[in-house]
Amino acid sequence: MRPFPTFDRPTAALADDRGAALVAVLGWTAILASLVAALMAFALNGSRQSAEDQDWHAALGAAEAGVDDFVHRVNRDSTFWQDAVDCEDPDEAEGQPRCEFVDTPGAGSVGEYRYTVNTGEFEDTGGVTVVATGRVRDRTRTIEATIRRTTFLDFVYFTDYDMLPGRLNDDCDGSDLETYYWQDGWDGTTRDSDCNTIRFVSDDVIDGPFHTNDVPLVEGSPTWNAQATSSNPQLDPTRDELDDPDPNDGWADFCPYTNRCSPGTPDPDFQDGDPTYRPSQDMPPTNDAVRAAADPEDATAGEGCLYLGPTHVELLDGGQMSVLSPLTPDSHNPGQGCPGHGNTGSHPDNGVIYVATGSEADGSHPLEGSVIPSGDATLDSNPVESHLETYDPEAGDLFIEGTVDGHLTAASANDVIISWHLEYANGTDSDEDLIGLIAQNDVKVMGAVAGSRTGGPSFSTLDLPRHGTTFDDPRIHAGLLALNGVVKVQNYAHVGDRGTLNITGAIAQRYRGPVGLTIGSGRSGYAKNYTYDWRLQRLSPPHFIEPVDAQYDVAEWAERVTPDVHRD
Repeated sequence: MRPFPTFDRPTAALADDRGAALVAVLGWTAILASLVAALMAFALNGSRQSAEDQDWHAALGAAEAGVDDFVHRVNRDSTFWQDAVDCEDPDEAEGQPRCEFVDTPGAGSVGEYRYTVNTGEFEDTGGVTVVATGRVRDRTRTIEATIRRTTFLDFVYFTDYDMLPGRLNDDCDGSDLETYYWQDGWDGTTRDSDCNTIRFVSDDVIDGPFHTNDVPLVEGSPTWNAQATSSNPQLDPTRDELDDPDPNDGWADFCPYTNRCSPGTPDPDFQDGDPTYRPSQDMPPTNDAVRAAADPEDATAGEGCLYLGPTHVELLDGGQMSVLSPLTPDSHNPGQGCPGHGNTGSHPDNGVIYVATGSEADGSHPLEGSVIPSGDATLDSNPVESHLETYDPEAGDLFIEGTVDGHLTAASANDVIISWHLEYANGTDSDEDLIGLIAQNDVKVMGAVAGSRTGGPSFSTLDLPRHGTTFDDPRIHAGLLALNGVVKVQNYAHVGDRGTLNITGAIAQRYRGPVGLTIGSGRSGYAKNYTYDWRLQRLSPPHFIEPVDAQYDVAEWAERVTPDVHRD
């Protein structure tokens, strides 16, 4: 019988190796367990951090929802922000975001918002400040937004109708003067060929937001440096019958409507994209609301200055102004502190100047020789040429120039004539100075000429009596509004080449007004240099006129530290 095999006992050395292996296994197990625990902790922490990041971003969205809520409410009820709310009254406070946090709309939303409203700057800037805080769980973020109505000063260039007004369109059918290009029946083939139109040409640069209720006519290659908009309904993407608007609906070729154009296909350069749709900005019929703010006999008026008949205002440093207003009685502004004829004084308290129609002029113009040069053809009741407009010696015409030091609105019952440079004392880098000019009819840059049509038109440019020279290269800082007329240069076809018209601000007009005329290889009037004053996106001159049914919108916003009142 074969014996079973026998096995030797492990030696001591082998026993030691087996113990070391066990220790190594246990060590690696511990290390792996630590790594797994660390990875789990990291994952859990990352998940928690991700949730906190989501809450952080969602809180900003909730704050924006608060601003949207205010804008919606104030557009539905324009007095909403003026209504007092008693947050101590539970019935008034409940669901009122000016008193407590309310839920953001939307299924499953976990955000809340509340806001406070500050109207302290409304009279000065036309804006209301809303401070809105959004909250998601324990994360809060706050934004401060300036809310203001859309205004005519939101654009460097705004027109209602893109054509000359009737008095400069003698042969144009009256119905065409009140017809937009995009309306049915006006496609360029049925339009009266005698109508005078103005086009944008290759040298024109529109440096700021642009809007027309009409459609701009183009010849050559003009440039728009910012967004251009039109109220042509063909551009409205919400129209059922037009899902894909043609970009060319935002402008039109000038040549089909005249034989006075350069051959070739126009090629406008829209730097910020093709024109898009924007609802029309409708002008009110009068500027009577501005007069009410200046009239000492108006029950709602505060502290403006009202003058009668042709009036010249020179604005001076230090918030002062010098006035020539021969038809305004010395007692006309009792208690208002407004400087009378031949005097210098401070700006009106509410920043509003208005010139109304005067009476009892002796037949000659009361400002002839002092503001208007003697012999100016426009002083003649029978002007020598149709584009020379007459001065009415009793009209509510405001002549204005000088240094703007403060915030003002100056308006007139007839025309506003800029009789020399009009500039901000502190430039446009600060908010200290701002002016709006509102004419019931035209805003004009003074261009004085003498002349006769005998033997053919012959005109000479006149020096302005206050300055002893012609008005060359005007510098104008202002928001300009011509309610029923145009922004133009007086006698633009006859003043000779006067350089460049430099306007920093905004231009708004019922029709388009001419500022120069190309004559062969030369020019009469001015080349254009219009630059938008971007402060007008958030600031407004006092009591400046707004479009009919103007809507409130966000002008600017920035994130702020959450105030204590919003931490409850």
